[in-house]
Amino acid sequence: QTERILLVTGQDNRDYQRGVANEELRNLPLFYSDFVEATESSWFHRFFPKHSVYPLEIDVGNKLIAFLEEGMGFSFLPESAISEELAKGSLIEIPVPDLKVPDLKSYMILKKQTAIKQSVCRWMQDTLKIE
Repeated sequence: QTERILLVTGQDNRDYQRGVANEELRNLPLFYSDFVEATESSWFHRFFPKHSVYPLEIDVGNKLIAFLEEGMGFSFLPESAISEELAKGSLIEIPVPDLKVPDLKSYMILKKQTAIKQSVCRWMQDTLKIE
């Protein structure tokens, strides 16, 4: 499964709602989550040095949501992790037209015995939209 990685911030943080240029992006209060290591990390560390210090670093990206909703900063997060917040408008996407952000690719490996269980099939259909 693949999904987009979006730059997001709180609904009241409207300075860059039309987009942010690379020069400005480097100066934003960017919150970091380890999930970017699961992507083609070269895109992130090519743009942001590997040993950068961020205002906030959390290993689980969805823990950043409350801080983002308060308008405290910006973060790159998978679309599925923030879809509810985007739909209700508590988070907004900030376009980054000059930066090529790769899609996040997710994989799942299941034992055959597990893959045929109804509960697992239901979860895959409901959560992951896998038929």
